[in-house]
Amino acid sequence: MKTNILIKRIGIFVSATALIQLAMPISRNGRIIGIIFSLFALFVAIKIPAQGLLSKQDLNFCILLSSTMIAAYYFLTHFYMLRGYGVNIPLLQKLHLNPLITICTAEFLLSLYVIMVFLYCCKSNIRLGFRNINENTFYRFSLIYGFICLIFMIVFCFNKETWFDENFSMAMIQHSFYEIILLTGRDVHPPLYYFILKLFVDIFHTIIPSAPLVVWGKICSVFPYVIVYIIMTIYIKKQFGKKVAGLSVICLFGMANMMEYGLEIRMYGWAMLFIFIAYLYMYRILKCNGAVCTDWIGFSIFSLFSAYTHYYAGLVAAVLFLYLLIQSIRRMTCWKKWVWAAIFTIAGYIPWLRVLFVSFASVTSRSWPAPITLETVIDYFRFIFGYYSIFPVVLTVITFYFLQEKRKGEHNTYLWTGFLCPFLIMVIGVIISVLYAPVLTDRYLFTALGCMWTVVAYMTMNSQNLNLQNISFRAIFIFALINIFIFTKDQIVETRQINRFYDEINEFADQRILVTNVPDIAYDVAISSEKHIYLFEDGNGALMKDVFNQQITEINIDLISFLNVYDENICLLIREENRSEVETVLPQFASEYSVNDSLAGQCGIIAYFVNNGG
Repeated sequence: MKTNILIKRIGIFVSATALIQLAMPISRNGRIIGIIFSLFALFVAIKIPAQGLLSKQDLNFCILLSSTMIAAYYFLTHFYMLRGYGVNIPLLQKLHLNPLITICTAEFLLSLYVIMVFLYCCKSNIRLGFRNINENTFYRFSLIYGFICLIFMIVFCFNKETWFDENFSMAMIQHSFYEIILLTGRDVHPPLYYFILKLFVDIFHTIIPSAPLVVWGKICSVFPYVIVYIIMTIYIKKQFGKKVAGLSVICLFGMANMMEYGLEIRMYGWAMLFIFIAYLYMYRILKCNGAVCTDWIGFSIFSLFSAYTHYYAGLVAAVLFLYLLIQSIRRMTCWKKWVWAAIFTIAGYIPWLRVLFVSFASVTSRSWPAPITLETVIDYFRFIFGYYSIFPVVLTVITFYFLQEKRKGEHNTYLWTGFLCPFLIMVIGVIISVLYAPVLTDRYLFTALGCMWTVVAYMTMNSQNLNLQNISFRAIFIFALINIFIFTKDQIVETRQINRFYDEINEFADQRILVTNVPDIAYDVAISSEKHIYLFEDGNGALMKDVFNQQITEINIDLISFLNVYDENICLLIREENRSEVETVLPQFASEYSVNDSLAGQCGIIAYFVNNGG
């Protein structure tokens, strides 16, 4: 009998360990995370009571069978996909297995495994030795947790690394408000975010001019998180309780991509904030049976803000309007207020409708976003849930919540609406992309994630099954810690590298004009170092030239002609792979030049400090 119990404990531990490895096929920290989760699996295997292991033989058999399948699948495919990270199996390298198939199958087995283990624990009345969560202690902990995350985000705002879209945002706000309207009308986003960013940066840069503009731009993106944090710790706590508020804070900062997009100088955080507030106003409307006019006004205003911030946020607002229409017709009590709210919102958006239609008509001429494939659709799910398979946990939570929840009707449909918003964006975007032209990329889903994760927190903490509540809460918390660990680690490395790069540029190129023939280098350096750049090759078209005209001067000549014309000291920024061709040209024109090789080790860029007669 003891041997039987030991075998089952070992089977659970081994299967969980294999499961953990399958759950993280692309993790750079997979080994460390795998060890942590394996130790947790060992703890669970030891804590399961012996009587639970001896009962429900059919479920025992199913779990052990799935364990064997997962372990076999792990050894047959996982190491092949992560070539170099694990055991090298030459035979499998000849099979040319599609990593996409590997990931899909792993996620399917993982979801099946989580549900089966949960069913097993419920049927066997296993509590895993966990105590119920203390509400006050957990709430205080979540407040501290969220505050520390906000501090981390503000600290990492001093990382000067930017990518093209962030450079575009910072270049856009160098123009007047009227010029912003004209320029963004030629782009694919509405103008409200650029107005907010311009006001924020102009005000705070005037107060503290020593701080770089990029820093203020990133702090502007953190600001919506501060507002959502306050809403969760005050309003969500009042309406749904401390546990829901606390777990919502953990999800806000700890789930996949949440903190990353709090540092990006783009509109996604603000769109998420406006949709989140509109969603809460929708709850107030339903709770008060639509009787309070100020709730309708607030809902309309923030829906309009959403549409003026991002088109897909406007799509989510339209979904919320549609849901309220259905509820209004069903109740026959507040449909007139809905009509007035819809008229107000549509009237407020009419000035931008023509631009929207022109922008939509021009998407066929763009090569971005990428065409829709099965792999891109899976990437959409991975954007929402990350690479650590929180998806099976969430799937289990929502499945058993709605199976066990006795309250029906609008309460559950309200939750479903909030949870499904990012997936509705995905479905509509995929349909349009397939039938018309690609119009969806994964980060557009971010606008609805505030609603989704709040609903997940509510369902987790209001589950009638304590096993589900305890297991899912701890799983979410562990995944949140993993995501924050990786975010912090990456930001520290990037901050050190990129800030060193700009320190060297500012030190050695202070008395020189900066030139390059690589557009992306020109955009990055011009924005992050706040220096004017001469780009002696074409950039990315007329719109980019007009947006960046205050940071970059494009000169349609080659390097040789440029050196002939400009008799000044120059800092020439070139990719490392172009080094040989540049060094064959420079001696013909420059009296002397020095090379900064240290930059190449950080960013793949070589800096030539040329004395060209200046």
